[in-house]
Amino acid sequence: MTYVQATTGGGGWPMSVFLTPDLHPFFGGTYFPPKDRFNTPGFTTILHHLDALWRQKGDKVRESSARIMGQLQAALAGTAPEKSPESKGETFAATSQAEAEHALLGWTVVDRAYRALTDSFDSKLGGFTRAPKFPTPVTLDFLLALYEHRHLTSYPSLDQLRHFSPEELQGIQTRLLRTNGTELSKIKADGDSVVQMHTQLQARQRQCDQALAMTQLTLRCIAWGGIHDHVGRGFHRYSVDGEWHVPHFEKMLYDQAQLVHTFTQLYALTGNSELAATVHDIIAYVRQDLTSPEGGFYSAEDADSLPTPDSTKKLEGAFYVWTIEELESVLGVGPAALFAYHYDVKPKGNVDKHKDPHGDLAGKNVLIRRHDNQATLGYYQSQSQTTLAEVQLEPPTEVGLDAFLENCRDKLIAYRDAHRPRPHRDNKVVTCWNGLMISGCARAAAVLDQPTYCNLAIGAAEFIRSHLYRADAPNPLLRSWFEGPSTVHGFADDYAFLIRGLLDLYEATLDIQWLTWARDLQSVQDRLFWDNSKDDSAGGYFFTTGTDDTIILRFKDDHDGAEPSYNSVSVGNLMRLYGYFNQDMYKTRAEQTLRASRGQLDEFPQSSPAMLTGLMQILRGNTEIIVASAQGNSDPMVQSFLREIYRQPIPNRVLMMVGPEPNELTRCNPVAHEIQAELAKALESGGEPSAVTPKVYICENFTCGLPITSLEALHTRLKAL
Repeated sequence: MTYVQATTGGGGWPMSVFLTPDLHPFFGGTYFPPKDRFNTPGFTTILHHLDALWRQKGDKVRESSARIMGQLQAALAGTAPEKSPESKGETFAATSQAEAEHALLGWTVVDRAYRALTDSFDSKLGGFTRAPKFPTPVTLDFLLALYEHRHLTSYPSLDQLRHFSPEELQGIQTRLLRTNGTELSKIKADGDSVVQMHTQLQARQRQCDQALAMTQLTLRCIAWGGIHDHVGRGFHRYSVDGEWHVPHFEKMLYDQAQLVHTFTQLYALTGNSELAATVHDIIAYVRQDLTSPEGGFYSAEDADSLPTPDSTKKLEGAFYVWTIEELESVLGVGPAALFAYHYDVKPKGNVDKHKDPHGDLAGKNVLIRRHDNQATLGYYQSQSQTTLAEVQLEPPTEVGLDAFLENCRDKLIAYRDAHRPRPHRDNKVVTCWNGLMISGCARAAAVLDQPTYCNLAIGAAEFIRSHLYRADAPNPLLRSWFEGPSTVHGFADDYAFLIRGLLDLYEATLDIQWLTWARDLQSVQDRLFWDNSKDDSAGGYFFTTGTDDTIILRFKDDHDGAEPSYNSVSVGNLMRLYGYFNQDMYKTRAEQTLRASRGQLDEFPQSSPAMLTGLMQILRGNTEIIVASAQGNSDPMVQSFLREIYRQPIPNRVLMMVGPEPNELTRCNPVAHEIQAELAKALESGGEPSAVTPKVYICENFTCGLPITSLEALHTRLKAL
């Protein structure tokens, strides 16, 4: 695809590329019609032409191909711009905030990306494009991370600031400087600075409020939209219109995984129960329809299927759309009327013909919510003596409405499964996408206090370790499994996404095996994929290893699209591993990965939102939270501590458990080692584990505060982060 884009100026599917016997491309394009049409040569014409060209000028074709590939390799390697003479010596090992700003672009590039997103935001229906509309969780995660980093629990007024002591003003200045950059470094903590400080606080509050509002609107419209399967649960790939209504009906595992993560994060910030319900909805779909008996997660379900068992032609969306007659047949006339009001079902269908060019959805309805539960309850009350006389909501509140809708869904699922063939399911278990789903399940398990979600994540992790991991192999991960492991070795995204999943699984379970496996995989990723070249583009990870002769281009991706790039995910992984094991090489590689992407961040920062999330993590640093317990997480007090920690959206959290026995963590992390030694000493003196009071240590960049022993003190301290 890179070749086609470079040589034709565009790309897309279908794609045809012609290769020399040594697998170098020499001609390519996207769609070619079967026969000559207008000014476009047909596929047969192209075949005859290329056959003659190869026979007559094969050597020149090879030379041309080699030249183009050389130019492409040079272009792909040159991701970092030429440094100016005065910055030749800059590194990411900055010793001050100002140096970090200069080397990393700092908060300036974060603000540029934010402004670009606000300029493209659809203020009525959410999202950042017109049509088609993709959920793009990476963008929403960036906005939530920006909010988490910059939001203050309270914003003092100008009058309040004027009465603050110099020490209080200094504290605000320090807090702002950590997440705003050098622009605020000129503020002095004295009375003359309060107006400027108040202006900055107001701007910060507006930005935080807007970032949160954009995310809330987008996720609400996605959850209410036709892109959401309101009957069978889960989300379709994207919407062909700008209203999130008519989807491309394919369902992808990586979409479910990322949306679980994003909805969970927003729930942690707002406590909105609708968000939690959507998380439960997605995981229920994945558990029911995308989980293999052995525990791995399947990849996808197709968009098209046979409308009935007797049909011979598949139609897009046939499994998911409804007529009013079908609803009345399955639910009864009255319940169907209330259900139809809630989901905008029309007698002649609710799909505009311009959104259905092939007519597959004519007369059908794609379920979509246009109003909230209160509006539906109002309709119910207004029609309860007529159209809806046979419908009884018990109680006649949102609780009763939810129960009614759930009952309708159960009946429709039973009808659908009995009368409609399911779309084809892609039963491949792909390592990288499983890593994303492990991450989503683990985070949801922790925030929503749902241990069964952790079991799903553990099942997938154990499946990969059993079927797709060979510890003694040079490249121990395999790419995928389908009725057995594939022979294709893992790529950089397989490593990066799985490592993130394992780190999240460790935080949700505090089982050290997941953390040590993540560390081991990171070591392999560094060995196989790291760019060790000496030029300005050095740093970051190639997608492929350098050991496969069939790979004609090694490229590094830093674009965050339908999935985050493996380089973006790696920045976050490396910073978290740095927080756990206190080894500078992790942070250095994270910084070098960002430097290798500086060209992209300079020119189009909004195209790399996950990379910018990693940048914010580097600029602010980690918040290490160490739970010290002689009984592990079986201690009831520890469980209460953990529930409180999981509920709070803490930027750059690195959570760990330390007990009286040494392990890989305490051997590398000096703070954890000291706490472990104290626990061991308490037990050596004859104390029972149950008599040792659990403690929580909150540290920022390895500098810890006093131990916390009460739930109230922990809540107060976490809120202040």
